[in-house]
Amino acid sequence: MNRWLRIVLGVGAAAVVLYGMALAGLLLWFNPNDYKPRIKAAIEREIGRQVTIDGPIRLSIFPSLGIELGRVTVANAPGFGKQPIAELDSADARIRLLPLLVDRIRVGTLSLNGLHLRLERHADGRSSWHGVVENLIHRGRQAAGQSSSAQRSQHKGAQSEGRPLSSLRIGSIKINNAEVDWDDAASNTQYQFKSLALDTGRLSDGHPFRLEFSGDLLRPSDHISANINVVSSIEPHLADRFYRFTDLGVNILIQGASIPGGEQEANISAAGEIDLHAGRFSLDNITLQSAGATLKGKIAGDGLNSRLSYNGRLTIPTFSPRSAMQQLEIRPARTRSHTALTSASFDAQFEGGAKSVLFKQINASLDESKLSGTARIDYFKRPSLIVDLDLDQLNVDDYLPPASARQAQTSEPPKTGGGDPQKNAEFNLAALRDVELDGHVRIGALTIANVHVGHAAMHMKIHQDRLDIAPLTADLYGGRLDLTGSVDASSDTPRFALAGSAVQIDLQPLMKDVAEREPVSARGDARLDVRAHGKQVAQLKRSLTGQFSLALGEGSIHGVNLANLLEAARAAQDGGDNSKTSAIEPGQSTAFSRLDGHFHVHDGLMSGDDLTLITPHLTAHGAGRYDIPNNHLDYTIRVDVPGDSGGQLTKLAGLSIPLRLQGPLLAPHYTVDLKAALKSAAGDKSKAGAGVSKQEVDANLNQPADDNPLDKKAGDGLSISSGKP
Repeated sequence: MNRWLRIVLGVGAAAVVLYGMALAGLLLWFNPNDYKPRIKAAIEREIGRQVTIDGPIRLSIFPSLGIELGRVTVANAPGFGKQPIAELDSADARIRLLPLLVDRIRVGTLSLNGLHLRLERHADGRSSWHGVVENLIHRGRQAAGQSSSAQRSQHKGAQSEGRPLSSLRIGSIKINNAEVDWDDAASNTQYQFKSLALDTGRLSDGHPFRLEFSGDLLRPSDHISANINVVSSIEPHLADRFYRFTDLGVNILIQGASIPGGEQEANISAAGEIDLHAGRFSLDNITLQSAGATLKGKIAGDGLNSRLSYNGRLTIPTFSPRSAMQQLEIRPARTRSHTALTSASFDAQFEGGAKSVLFKQINASLDESKLSGTARIDYFKRPSLIVDLDLDQLNVDDYLPPASARQAQTSEPPKTGGGDPQKNAEFNLAALRDVELDGHVRIGALTIANVHVGHAAMHMKIHQDRLDIAPLTADLYGGRLDLTGSVDASSDTPRFALAGSAVQIDLQPLMKDVAEREPVSARGDARLDVRAHGKQVAQLKRSLTGQFSLALGEGSIHGVNLANLLEAARAAQDGGDNSKTSAIEPGQSTAFSRLDGHFHVHDGLMSGDDLTLITPHLTAHGAGRYDIPNNHLDYTIRVDVPGDSGGQLTKLAGLSIPLRLQGPLLAPHYTVDLKAALKSAAGDKSKAGAGVSKQEVDANLNQPADDNPLDKKAGDGLSISSGKP
């Protein structure tokens, strides 16, 4: 054997023997517990808290140098109770010695068992961990700063203080049966994390490792618990403070009495990176799946170390809200249309910062409705919204409760609705107290209460618990609508106001859509200025106060011929037969050149005394009142027959005949009081010396009222609303 080779082998063997003897001596004569005070002092110096090491410290050398710690506790901050902020049942760490000779750190498995953290924050903002985290971050940054060879060469003195983190290699980190208690008096929230477990693969700087995490999150105040499982691949670059993760998967199973169905599941996946040194971050391929709906998105931003800013995109592909509610075990809303709530989607780009976010290029849909525009949200604690939105069409009636169980399964239009539950329901105005809003909304076509509105535009503002709409403009049945309104929810009893005008509205199609009847054909104007207060519809009706006016141009009243009606009353008074020519039937009508009136409203009672109706042959004036809460009309129209009337009105010439309407607004009873007209005429003639025979007056006055065929209900005779006999 070569002489030099023998020398090398001999030296190597001697080194191995000396190394073994050194390790044996270390176990025989070195007791790590003798250094427990120094270890304890070193840890206290690092974190700034009192530390207690109750268990023994054990050393092992095979297969690598290892150290085992027993129970360790860290004292809490003053004012946060006697229980320690941190407890650890045991810890185990192993390190390879030979790599240390070449400035490398090689750790086997690092295990922590029974870790228990108690994190608490007082209402004044003081936290139990204040000082500890700051010290650790400062030390970590100091260690990270020693990673590059250039830095080590420039600061040789620092080399003896610690090894560079870039040389660190850890076989794995295992945390078992950990707990974290979170009690935040500032936000009045309490959480408990139990059965926490963390397991990593081999950790080395610049190389990806697999992370597995699981645990139970509990919120005792709500009796809600969530089982959380996380897996991901993470690539750390400690010196640059840069981290990349891929294949992130999060599964959450949440349970509780307040959770729909008692249990719901959600899955999240994503990939991304964070650069703490530059303050940048990004998340890509974000996917959230739950209850049959999927949310996709991405986000990127910077300013983590200064002023936060970010941008991204959020997409919810088409899904069925009704199916989602069923999966959440929420009973789907019963709607008038069986196709309502069957399709929805959302897509928008966004950008923002720490206090605001702007959604732009919004494209959303609900069934047949399409929404686009922008929306800005400021100050997330009490959101302030600024919106500018365009909606192509919306049929509000499709989403209202159905009139009957049968109708809910068909596409038939509603025939009735409401009832006591709807009447007794209180308005929910919580949104006015929770948000601020300044928005412009435009709607191409809107249907509400079967009224069709086109090209609607409104400016809405919510400020200090008050909603103002000023103005709301729209095309309405060939005319133009211009309204302002407000809802004041600043007090316990909300207050409402509505004012504006409808100009040149075509009443015939409007009334057909509203009441399925066509009592009037005419174009006209209407103006109103009303106020009300209350929490229910019934209260609003009882408190309604203000004024209303109506002015119609040339048109006709359908279903009644006023001249024939008066002639029929005269024929009945004379004992004649008026059955051959009925004044009340669908084919009859009364043409007019003017119909207008002004009405005052006070506490739900509408009254007026200046209604004017002008027809080619007659003039009428009306006075009376309408009880809005009870839907009861009591109104008298006095029809004046000109003195020079001929034809069928010859015998009524000069009379002023009362026509009294009583009952529901759209289907009243009516009475033609010809007796009162004749009596009044007889009195006028007596005063004028014209002379009316006593026999003529008595003949008209003595006829029994029950024999008057012109005293009828709407179903039997006059029905201004429907024109049906």
